[in-house]
Amino acid sequence: MTDQTTTAVGSRAGLAGSMRQGHGPSPRDLAARAAAREAPAGQRPDRPAAPSAEQRPAEPMQMTGAQALVTALEKLGVDVVFGIPGGAILPAYDPLFDSHLRHILVRHEQGAGHAATGYAQVTGRPGVCMATSGPGATNLVTPLADAYMDSVPVVAITGQVPSGLIGTDGFQEADIAGITLPITKHNFLVTNADDIARTVAEAFHVASTGRPGPVLVDIAKDALQAKTTFRWPVPFDLPGYHPVTRPHSRQVREAARMMTQAQRPVLYVGGGVIKAAASEELVALAGSYGAGVLIGTSRKRFLGHLGRAPLDVDQRLEGSIASEAWAMLCGVSMVRVHDVPAAVQVRELLVRPTEEVVA
Repeated sequence: MTDQTTTAVGSRAGLAGSMRQGHGPSPRDLAARAAAREAPAGQRPDRPAAPSAEQRPAEPMQMTGAQALVTALEKLGVDVVFGIPGGAILPAYDPLFDSHLRHILVRHEQGAGHAATGYAQVTGRPGVCMATSGPGATNLVTPLADAYMDSVPVVAITGQVPSGLIGTDGFQEADIAGITLPITKHNFLVTNADDIARTVAEAFHVASTGRPGPVLVDIAKDALQAKTTFRWPVPFDLPGYHPVTRPHSRQVREAARMMTQAQRPVLYVGGGVIKAAASEELVALAGSYGAGVLIGTSRKRFLGHLGRAPLDVDQRLEGSIASEAWAMLCGVSMVRVHDVPAAVQVRELLVRPTEEVVA
């Protein structure tokens, strides 16, 4: 059980009914919900409209770290945050509910993470989830791992114990940055209020550029409560981040040559094709070369779905296409290429050329 404080959100119209245990919504709650349904799309009646780009102030402003966090989210175009309030993240909830951002209260932090993933999949924009320290943050591990495997841009914001208690096994303290290191594209630990706005902007940049993925921002409670000077836009400090966005031209030419010479070409297609909006190009490619498609969109040449990779690759390529096939992997991450039958030549087009695996 996480340390949840419900008084900050319980008084808000629209959420109060769900926060009361054993009681239905009050007439005031029902009236607020009716007004919300009748309001124009994207606008909440109890919150100000989202500011336009021209209305966003550029002059430095004095505010708390929590206000800087929420203001940065507004500047980045965030409209929905999924989460559960708790002790360490609670300072961010007061400015959150005073903003135009819509907070969706979930019943478990894991649900917040998966909801943010679904939001990102549908809208194409980074999904945002929020949780408190300790067990609240660790409940985000599964959705972060899921978003990492599926290359989904998600920004997880977690509260952390005050900076003086980090590393002391304090109440509800967990090294969430270390825990999520293998399953995030990057993560940050913020202990200074002056770094909050810049770090949040960097998190969104990393999550949505190159190969998308989840980024975690862990913010100490005292940093959220401290005063800072908010400036926007903020300069990035990412000296080692240079995502490769263009394919290797020599590899592309070699793949084209091999596919032209192949007698039985096969396209093994993953979700990266959809993320790149390349479905039409895939169908045209398969049609031009008469290639079979695994997990494809071309029904005419569709060979079926793969189950466990790469074991099913072996069965499909040998059983359905016979030997001496040629396979191109598009938008997938296939680590054990050596498990494909020896008679099948494989060319993999990876989103990350620096991790090329060609057999």
